[in-house]
Amino acid sequence: DAVVAAELGAAKRYELRSSWWGAARTLTSQIIQHELAAPFCYAVDPAAYPTYYELIVEPMDLHKVLGKLNTKQYESLDQYAYDMRLIWSNCCHFNAAGAPIVKWANALSELFETRLGQLY
Repeated sequence: DAVVAAELGAAKRYELRSSWWGAARTLTSQIIQHELAAPFCYAVDPAAYPTYYELIVEPMDLHKVLGKLNTKQYESLDQYAYDMRLIWSNCCHFNAAGAPIVKWANALSELFETRLGQLY
């Protein structure tokens, strides 16, 4: 029946959603604990970097992502991945290409993408 199929579809979507949420929280927490992650954990301080919010229109940080995961604000793994990638791309956009922080962002991005591939 169509009703049974719809209910099974909804149950499967719920199962997928709940399974990736836990894995995404774990992954985000692991990245937060990484030795290179400190500059990406919290929002950029506008007093320290006054032009940051002029150049970066969609700021994002690891604790904001974790907060969104904990309050179930993400509807999909893709939305979560978008915000995580935004952290790294914002860093690369704001900082000079050879800056150490860009290298850190690239290393964390690579780690994230490797682990994210295991969630799909």
